[in-house]
Amino acid sequence: MAGESEDAPGREHWQVVAFTLAQKAPTLEVGPRGTLGRLAVRAGVGNTTGDADFDRRYAVRSEDDGFTATVLNKEVRAYLLSTKHAAHLLVTGNDAVTWRAGQLYPDDMEPWADFLADALDRAGLT
Repeated sequence: MAGESEDAPGREHWQVVAFTLAQKAPTLEVGPRGTLGRLAVRAGVGNTTGDADFDRRYAVRSEDDGFTATVLNKEVRAYLLSTKHAAHLLVTGNDAVTWRAGQLYPDDMEPWADFLADALDRAGLT
C-alpha cells in the first residue's frame, strides 16, 4: 500500500523457494516441532520416522507412509538435523517448497535454493 512502511504493524514477511518436480508426489510436510508436538511424541501420538532425534525436532504430516520413508531416508534426516535453522519442507503434487519467516534479501536466495535442491537430491526427487 502506498505510504505504508516496510515494518508496518501486522505485516509479515516470508522467504519462499519452490521447485517443480518432474513427477507428481503425495503430500508430505515437514516442519519444526513445537512443545505440544514434542509431548505428543513422548506419548506415542502422531507421525514419527523412528529416528528419535529427528522426531523431537520435526513434525511430519503425510498422505503416504511409503513415500515418507523414501523421502525422509537416513541421509535426508541427517541433512535436516545438520541445518542451523529449523527447516520447513513441503512436497505436494509437482511442487517442492521451503520457507522461513523474514524479509528476503538477494544474498538469501541462493543458499535457500541450494538447501531445497540438496534435500531433494538426497531424497531422490530430482
